[in-house]
Amino acid sequence: PDVQSATRSVLTHWSRGKALLEEVVDQYVDSLIQRSLASQGPQDATGSVSNFIVKLWTDDVGLAAQGRQVEFCSILQEVVRCDSLGEQGHLSSAVILSRALNAHLSQRHRPLDELVWPGGPTAPERPLRVPGMSGEARSTEAWTTFRITGMPRDELTEGGFYDQLGKAVAIDDRRFRTKQFLASSFMIDVALGFLARIPAHLEAVLLKVRIDRDSRCLRVGYLEKMTSCRGEHEHLYPPFSVFSVGGVARPRRDAAARGSAPLGLQDCWVV
Repeated sequence: PDVQSATRSVLTHWSRGKALLEEVVDQYVDSLIQRSLASQGPQDATGSVSNFIVKLWTDDVGLAAQGRQVEFCSILQEVVRCDSLGEQGHLSSAVILSRALNAHLSQRHRPLDELVWPGGPTAPERPLRVPGMSGEARSTEAWTTFRITGMPRDELTEGGFYDQLGKAVAIDDRRFRTKQFLASSFMIDVALGFLARIPAHLEAVLLKVRIDRDSRCLRVGYLEKMTSCRGEHEHLYPPFSVFSVGGVARPRRDAAARGSAPLGLQDCWVV
């Protein structure tokens, strides 16, 4: 009940700033909660909350707001990272949801070899989808996941935030913390499918998240086996995760050469 009430509260407070009709928001919240509760089956309280929060996070049905469809994960991200939304109604409910999702991602009670890791194109497919299966699973590259995002050009060019981190000599000077949950995919084609969502004023960036196969990571979760959106093979990191920038590579094709063609891998900066 707490996570359900928090879901309703976050969406209600967020929608007030978007001038959305209350009845439209209520209908969306009701259907979102029902979808996230569907097919849970018998399980203990911890498993029930984990299942609900993962289905909630991965639900791909958007709420119509200001000319676009906004999924719940994007709404929660906006509340988590945006200081202007920092009123009590937003934050107290967002804390409940973020804590529930963090608890699922922080697998401190499980050995690292019982989790699912990107094993490369020759790794078995079964751990990708089958509940209870763990170990290395099929991915585009071994120990690498992928994310498409949009960034201002000046963060990538000479002297920009990522350029400076990528050129730093000391490894500690290459590190940064995320301000929000960071989703990536085992499959590069899944990540590239998000290129159509990049606003025209931002640069398309492919983040290649490389995982040390020896130390791995204590706080990350593979969501495919519980997801509402099959086939994304999502690997999700909690807010304030630490990453090191290995370098920044410019796109292989410039805007003039692309013309009116849709964005592709050759149009992405790679970080």
